[in-house]
Amino acid sequence: MAAETFDLGRFPSLGKDVENFFFGAQNKVGWPSDSPDIKPHPLIKDWKVVTYQEEYIDPLHGLYFTDEWGEKGGRTIISLQYFATHYTETLPLWVMSYQGEKYSPSVLPIVRSALSNAYSRKFFFGGRGSREFRMTEGGLELVYCNDYSPSGTFGGFSGNEWVEDCGARRNVGGHSYRGGFLVPVD
Repeated sequence: MAAETFDLGRFPSLGKDVENFFFGAQNKVGWPSDSPDIKPHPLIKDWKVVTYQEEYIDPLHGLYFTDEWGEKGGRTIISLQYFATHYTETLPLWVMSYQGEKYSPSVLPIVRSALSNAYSRKFFFGGRGSREFRMTEGGLELVYCNDYSPSGTFGGFSGNEWVEDCGARRNVGGHSYRGGFLVPVD
């Protein structure tokens, strides 16, 4: 049954559809949105999780978004789901993972703003914020930096992000990230 339920040839625009779904889900419920749907992770202590889904092509198929994170990293997974009468099958399509130094709580607003700014405009910079984003927060002059591969696309990417306190001239947290499609798409 699984071979028929996940015949990816049935979804000719799957790659672009998943990318658009990513931006929509991040804006509605992802970490940058500060959604009330964000809950404690049921399996990983001190992590948070949020899920979101939409019908895709027909009522039997849906795109499913999972965003989960802790202090030093996290992951976003987008899957295709098939809803049968007595079961659901899930095929992971795309993933982004990030890990690294814990961000100081005082700089989380700039990270959230940098990501929200990129996601709301549907700009893909390795799944994170733009190359540079400046903000003053709590008297601190901060700059969010993203060094992503210019050849990276939604289908395959990697890079590093960090925040600098301009006044103290020091790095106050950062992550490396990577991701892309797990299945062949056009």
